[in-house]
Amino acid sequence: SYRQLQQFALVLSIISVIYCAAEGGVSIGFGAESSSHALTFFGIQSAIEVGSAAIVVWRFRKVAPPGQEREGQISPANLKVEKMGSWAIGISLGVLGITAQVTALIDLANHNIPDSSDASIIISAVCLVIMVIIWYPTNTLAHVLHSSTLEGEAKCSLTCIQMTLVLFIGSLIVRVSKGGWWVNSVTTMLLGRLFEYEAWKTIKWVRDPNFDGGCCGG
Repeated sequence: SYRQLQQFALVLSIISVIYCAAEGGVSIGFGAESSSHALTFFGIQSAIEVGSAAIVVWRFRKVAPPGQEREGQISPANLKVEKMGSWAIGISLGVLGITAQVTALIDLANHNIPDSSDASIIISAVCLVIMVIIWYPTNTLAHVLHSSTLEGEAKCSLTCIQMTLVLFIGSLIVRVSKGGWWVNSVTTMLLGRLFEYEAWKTIKWVRDPNFDGGCCGG
């Protein structure tokens, strides 16, 4: 039922907040201990994901308690909160994109070699699996519930999956060949541009006079 889907979206977002907070803490801790810029940035990325998931929790707890929101045209109050939530997540995506590019530029300028320790590889591999498990139902629910805020959260989760994949592959490349130290940074820069594009699309949709709180420009 629609009520159960709302409850699932709320529970999934709470799980995402808790998981990403733990993931970020562990990553920053290992990053500081091993002087790994990649793990430290990964932790910062997790903090941004905590924020976006928390926005979804706020959106559904504040104006859409289970069973009180009907399918169909969204109410003015709910539309206002969808717009606020989508704005916040769009900005979060933009911040993530800028942070990714700045970090990559610094690493390229300093010829920083990605961490190839067992900790880096294990953390990124485990996180990759868990985040895919969280992202898939979130993305599906966003379209079923027709929620722009939830779709934005799914985009944030996808960016984290992409960055985790870069961290994982970059660590493996460095372990095999020191000559590939730059691959991680260049890929991160390209992903940063992609994140900024997604942020621009989200904010453009929120500013559209036809914004109806739904996904993908209606």
